[in-house]
Amino acid sequence: MKDREDLREVPQEQAREFARKNNVAFFLETSAKTGENVQQVFLLASKLLYQNNKEIISDMVSLHISLISLETETNRYETN
Repeated sequence: MKDREDLREVPQEQAREFARKNNVAFFLETSAKTGENVQQVFLLASKLLYQNNKEIISDMVSLHISLISLETETNRYETN
């Protein structure tokens, strides 16, 4: 089962050029019909999101740990 080239809405070269001009991190053609590259594009996008937000994620985890520690300390003083 292959996609029909004659029904393509956007030529592949036009899509590549758009990605290049707009500094899109990657270009990967997918097919809803065959499922080609669908999983790969989600994996790649999630990896890029994680890499670009590592510092934010690390700060959020640190804040969460600090809040838990603060809550634990507050509970300890309130019970004494």
